[in-house]
Amino acid sequence: GEGIIWTDLKWVGDIATTTVSVPSNFDYQQKTYNLVFTSSIGSVTVVITQDSFDASLTVSKNSVTFDSEGGNDEVRVVSNRAWMATAADTGLRAVPSQGTKGTTDMKVVADENTTLASRVGYIYIDTVETNERMATITVTQGEMEENLSVNPSSIIFDTRGGTASFTIS
Repeated sequence: GEGIIWTDLKWVGDIATTTVSVPSNFDYQQKTYNLVFTSSIGSVTVVITQDSFDASLTVSKNSVTFDSEGGNDEVRVVSNRAWMATAADTGLRAVPSQGTKGTTDMKVVADENTTLASRVGYIYIDTVETNERMATITVTQGEMEENLSVNPSSIIFDTRGGTASFTIS
């Protein structure tokens, strides 16, 4: 196999031993090598399997919090392979939504929450090659405040009563 080195083939009677060296595997796929020994009486194949390079991805924050107005917060992604970020909820997104091996500063962006309830959403970061979930960022956002106002805020009538108008917004 390519990259395999075998050395020290030693025969003791009719039994041979050897040492095999396999180079590091920095690929994201498992490797298989076939090492074939042939002699005048036949051949034998040794199958050598090597594990793939494990994915590594870290994020600088596992959670971010916004008020109802929304906004953005930076999360640093450090990975040894390509990744993609997916927002699982409307009103959330990651910019950029994908990155390559190395360090990427990604912004978690939340749109304004116009409801009277707080909300929680998620951004998932997966590897591109194997679609393996590597990180989850929890996004919490406050509710819109109930801001009713009245103008004028007070009305005074004399003893005779009367009619007045006011505006509520």
